[in-house]
Amino acid sequence: MHSGLRAVHDLASIDATTWRITGGRPTLTLTEVPAPGWYLVTTDLAGQSDVDDEAPSDAPIALRFMPATGSVMLARRPIPAVAGRRARVVHVPEGTERVHLDVSPWLSELTATTVGFRALPQAAAASMMSADVAASGVGGTTDRGGLFADVRSAFKRGGLRGSIEQVAVAYEHLQHRRAGDGVDYPSWRIRNATLFDDDVERLRGRLGDLPGGGPSFTVVMPVYEPEERWLRAAIESVRNQIHTRWQLVIVDDASPGPVARRVLADYAHDHRIVVHLRNENGHIAATTNDGIERATGEFVAFMDHDDELAPAALALLALASPQADVLYTDEDKIDENGKHFDPHCKPSWNPELLFGQNYMSHLTAIRRIVLQEAGGLRTGMDGSQDHDLLLRVTAVTAPDRIVHVPHIAYHWRAISGSTAQTTDAKDYVEGASIAALRDRLGEDWTVETAAAPTTYRCTPPIPEDIPLVSILIPTRDRADLLEQCVASLARTTWPAFEIIIIDNDSSDPEALEWLDAFDNGHDRRVVRHPGAFNYSEVNNHGAREAKGELLCLLNNDTEIIEPDWLTEMVRWIGQPGVGAVGAKLLYGDDRIQHAGVVLGLGGLAGHGHHLLDADAFGYFSRLTIAHEVGAVTAACMLTMRSTWDLLGGLDPELAVAFNDVDYCLRVRHDAGQRIIWTPHALLHHHESLSRGAEDDPVKVARFNAEVETAMARWADRLGDDPAYSPNLTLDAESFTLARQPRLDVPWAEPGTA
Repeated sequence: MHSGLRAVHDLASIDATTWRITGGRPTLTLTEVPAPGWYLVTTDLAGQSDVDDEAPSDAPIALRFMPATGSVMLARRPIPAVAGRRARVVHVPEGTERVHLDVSPWLSELTATTVGFRALPQAAAASMMSADVAASGVGGTTDRGGLFADVRSAFKRGGLRGSIEQVAVAYEHLQHRRAGDGVDYPSWRIRNATLFDDDVERLRGRLGDLPGGGPSFTVVMPVYEPEERWLRAAIESVRNQIHTRWQLVIVDDASPGPVARRVLADYAHDHRIVVHLRNENGHIAATTNDGIERATGEFVAFMDHDDELAPAALALLALASPQADVLYTDEDKIDENGKHFDPHCKPSWNPELLFGQNYMSHLTAIRRIVLQEAGGLRTGMDGSQDHDLLLRVTAVTAPDRIVHVPHIAYHWRAISGSTAQTTDAKDYVEGASIAALRDRLGEDWTVETAAAPTTYRCTPPIPEDIPLVSILIPTRDRADLLEQCVASLARTTWPAFEIIIIDNDSSDPEALEWLDAFDNGHDRRVVRHPGAFNYSEVNNHGAREAKGELLCLLNNDTEIIEPDWLTEMVRWIGQPGVGAVGAKLLYGDDRIQHAGVVLGLGGLAGHGHHLLDADAFGYFSRLTIAHEVGAVTAACMLTMRSTWDLLGGLDPELAVAFNDVDYCLRVRHDAGQRIIWTPHALLHHHESLSRGAEDDPVKVARFNAEVETAMARWADRLGDDPAYSPNLTLDAESFTLARQPRLDVPWAEPGTA
């Protein structure tokens, strides 16, 4: 089939097949939508560019497969130009009702008539993808035999579907590499964070619609021995704010040099700027408190004397939430030459992550009356004064009044001696943070440094009444795996647990003999659940036989590494409002299999940080810290029986796939509880070895049906993972930038999608 094209965003029609680019997110939509399946996609799109260093023929474009409603993509597939031609193999996912074509904003004008879809048999698609990967030398090799060795290994693990997935992953990596996706932050900034004149006017209109023109902000800037150019840049970044209801309070901490006083004198004419010159050096906490005392704004924000605010920073805060007490934005770094890099796209309010590191950082604005209630900054906490303040402020307000504003609104100057450049620049940070955390958490918690710099392991106390944990292990045959799993459980240090093995029609004599010998009728029991394998029903049956007030779902192909794994999980499940806890799972080669599930990844859900080394720090050190996640795998998941009973356990309609994701979503949205992942519960997971491959038509049909069920049930929630920024991609597990963030920007034209 060949589909026509229609402009939907940032494109002005010149004629039926030619458009002029008018903004940063030019988008076309296909007038016909292909059925799910494999295709060779071609397009005749061509363009002209006013940018000298980018050839129009190489400008990146991509197909975005969308459900009928909502902004969550099912998949995004770049179509890079190779030898002047745009063609690639694409799989159209189930549930596709709309297809968008994203066009490079670097183009000034484009011409296109159709996008062609030629249907391919699955085997032909796999052959074409593998040939392209091998010929292109992905990973530095052109050894097609090596690729096929990986495919054969994948076939052994996951059957035909597994081998095709292996090829498709390598092929997709090649396409993204050709398109330059996810690595060019300067281009991303131009596309997604640069406001044109029309955008600014629309943003001002939105601010004008707010009562009183929106809340007022005081920006407090402590100063000590600044470099003149950076101080002036910092001040000017406040003066250039689109939102005009601001006050800047600058407090010089008795700088011995003349620069600060000379520069500040130049701004005496601006009535919006208040300058206070201290007579003696009091360090940063005392200096900042002097600024807070002079604040008149409804909110107080903080910035360093060498950093910069984005022009829309205060406008974005003003438009975020009228009920908020604490607002925080994303940030990046800026070097001495003005180059932006290292964007930090943060999650929604995540208290455990704040315990582990000051992830909120810049830009943060706090309602002034709440800041006063918390007592401002504490002297003696210099080096960690911001972390200490946020720990105390977030403790005196409600979680729904702590609001993340997912825009990069703060630019942290990376210069010599700055913590933006290296955490070693202020080696007193750790001691102050540990003291602040102990004050916030209480003496029952253990606080120590974690693996990554300026991160902390905060360990909750063990519940006073030691709860019994019922470990539920479904199995079928494979006595070798089951014996390995159970033998490793003997290393578990938690003192109160029972093991319930739910046997699903084992027929192997060795397995049956082992099961009979295992059952002691007390804390080691075997229950039978005959019939077709249904992971949800098997675990629900085991739970009915369990005596514990805590239930631990555990696959029979897991193996304990850390003896305190269960103690760690029990500690976290005992915290108020926690409904499920997940573990860190490694493949046999010690690469990461599970470190939390990202909702919407790959269309429905997937594992973040997948295949990183076991000791990797992860995205901004998250892999070293226990924190809230969107979901966790049931291969090792601890939950409270009360939560399980409230929700009715796992859903049997999801027999194999996504029943754990569905359970976690119900934990969050039906039970109102949170899901925690901890890196300190460590196991090996030899994935799905006893269940067999998903390669026959019945299993494939069942899997597809379960995907459709989960998508239909949760489509409107999959773009709302509280632990994953809408600025990060759902096309890869690497926490890289999304080419098009899943955001409704406040400067967008009305009616655009």
